[in-house]
Amino acid sequence: MPASRTEPFGCVAGFDGRTQALKIVGNWSLDVFEAFVTMCMLAAAGPVTPLPGETCRIALLPGFAAGTKAACERASRLVARQPAGVKAKGLPFCAPRPSSVLAFSEAVPGVFVHRGKVEEPNPANVGDVSNIAFVVGSRSIAVIDAGGSRKVGEEIYLAIRERSALPITHLILTHMHPDHVLGAEPLREAGAAIIGHANLRGHLPIAPKPTGQILPA
Repeated sequence: MPASRTEPFGCVAGFDGRTQALKIVGNWSLDVFEAFVTMCMLAAAGPVTPLPGETCRIALLPGFAAGTKAACERASRLVARQPAGVKAKGLPFCAPRPSSVLAFSEAVPGVFVHRGKVEEPNPANVGDVSNIAFVVGSRSIAVIDAGGSRKVGEEIYLAIRERSALPITHLILTHMHPDHVLGAEPLREAGAAIIGHANLRGHLPIAPKPTGQILPA
């Protein structure tokens, strides 16, 4: 049977595979509950782990936020959904919304920017190597680029929710580089229509689901 190991959920939560217990650390917002699921991906053998196995973490599932844990869990279990392209272990569960680990600054009123690390993508920076922005309008929110991993996309969602409860309606992908697009899925799950150049679909590193979410500019 392949070995299993677990990666931390940023600096917010972790999953102890031996006790199957959720360990909560860091700052949490106590008035909103979000849905989470344990997400596992096949991990290749390496110098530290000579056998192939699984790398697991707790992933956020946007779209089920509620004011109580019971309401969040009812909503999450009415819809059979898990992060795309990975294996989920167990049913979704709900916990208080964590703080984002990404730092955004307000460049001008309503426009928030994050500067990615000047590095190549690696497991330590989880693909947080590109600049990202979101604009809070009078009725909705638009995000500009999504970062280099699902984890970064989840953290963008949390950063937005720290500042506004308006709906996230649009995600603008400026170009096809992986460090700008691979975080798109959590924002799509949150309700964003994905907008890009008419030729973007054919150049994405991972083809999007055929749901029409990539729209011509």
